[in-house]
Amino acid sequence: MRFIPGCLLLMLLVCSLSPVHGVLESPYANFRCQCTRVARWTPKARLTARVRIFPPGNGCPRAEIIVWLKTKSILCLDPKSQETHDFLEHLQKRRGPSGKTTPAKRTQKA
Repeated sequence: MRFIPGCLLLMLLVCSLSPVHGVLESPYANFRCQCTRVARWTPKARLTARVRIFPPGNGCPRAEIIVWLKTKSILCLDPKSQETHDFLEHLQKRRGPSGKTTPAKRTQKA
């Protein structure tokens, strides 16, 4: 007799629980591509605030390069484009190995 109320209580408890989102996922994983469109132009290096490169993963089969501009806009660049590779190389030379922008050298007049 005690078995039936226990089963009913257990069924009620299981049905009232909301489905757990992301039990097997990491909490901050985004399983979709972030870039829907790719820009046809590359911005000037002085206008870029931040660049982030996302490798192909579980949710997005392609690599993505996202550029945040100082004008608060976001661009997605084509990772296969030669212009994008040139842009990234230019940024890397400009910013140095630490990732910070290197100051311009000034010469003093005598």
